Amino acid sequence: MPLQEAERRRQSERDHQAKQKKRHKKTPAERETERAKREALRARIAQYQNPNQVLTFTEWCLLNNLSEATGRRIFGSGAGPIVTELGVRRIGVTLGNNATWQASRARGAT
Repeated sequence: MPLQEAERRRQSERDHQAKQKKRHKKTPAERETERAKREALRARIAQYQNPNQVLTFTEWCLLNNLSEATGRRIFGSGAGPIVTELGVRRIGVTLGNNATWQASRARGAT
């Protein structure tokens, strides 16, 4: 193995170890706080009745029990619900469009 390749491999291992050290593991209190926030947001979403109510992207993900990464992937593929632009960099989905999208994704029992 050439010397340069061995040095690159060692440097790569050091970089990987440094990244591992930088990752912050959440404490039980932090996880509990995040869980409580999600539950409060889910309770608020459950009260929405108007099909024209616009959900933010995060609310839409919670409503459909999706991670935000999966939500972005669905929107990026073009297979998601009709999007309402709330601003230049902010999107949302109406409850009506979400219900239509969910119905289009349903499979019949065979």
